[in-house]
Amino acid sequence: MGRDKRRKRDSVNSRKRLTGWVFLHIAPQNTVVIILQTSNQEQFSNKLVLVKMKYNSNNSAKFTSTTILILLLMTDSLFAQPATPIKGESFLLNGVYYSNIDIEFEFKQEYLEALNSGLVFDIDLDFLVVNIRQRRFNREIGRLSQKYTLKYNAFTQRYTIMNVNTGRVISHSTIGSALQYLGSIRSLPTIDDSLINIDQNYLVYLQVSTRARGVPGWIKTLTFWRDHLDFVTDWIQWPLYD
Repeated sequence: MGRDKRRKRDSVNSRKRLTGWVFLHIAPQNTVVIILQTSNQEQFSNKLVLVKMKYNSNNSAKFTSTTILILLLMTDSLFAQPATPIKGESFLLNGVYYSNIDIEFEFKQEYLEALNSGLVFDIDLDFLVVNIRQRRFNREIGRLSQKYTLKYNAFTQRYTIMNVNTGRVISHSTIGSALQYLGSIRSLPTIDDSLINIDQNYLVYLQVSTRARGVPGWIKTLTFWRDHLDFVTDWIQWPLYD
């Protein structure tokens, strides 16, 4: 019985944290050879990943440091969840439905290291407004994307958020206050009242995604990069009106 409990606990821990090792070798003829060995049976089946890439010798130091950072992220905490939509609500004001949304952003150490190393994070909030109909297929009547970028300015030592939709820029002294700002969206225009039939039912859906920019393109083609470091949440929903 004790052995079964330990196996179960070890299995849970292996899903939460991926460990392994990375070997980086700069071979002749400007070729970088990277061998990644992971220990997570479920995700990688203990397979070796061999990547070869030519690089510009003038930028070798920058390339090498970026590569090491990203590979450490891959083998350290691939299962971190940087964003979790908590709840939303909508209200009508002057012929327009607005939404208030609460999102929990929690950047673990690997995300902070990536951010502080110069990577820029794109944060997208994708909305759908759907007419819920009985005996017929539901009908999408509205779609909205609210986009932000988050980056760290090493010179000012501040975290900058840009609202891509409006161009507004705001900075914060700490990552905590920046993520708190991103997680409290208030009075976001969602859909015009002229598109709504008050006698029918409507739901608002929200999905949040975080993606890192400034990453070498060849790394983004790897399966474990797509699956774990570019994160997309599940959809949450709430009624457009009660």
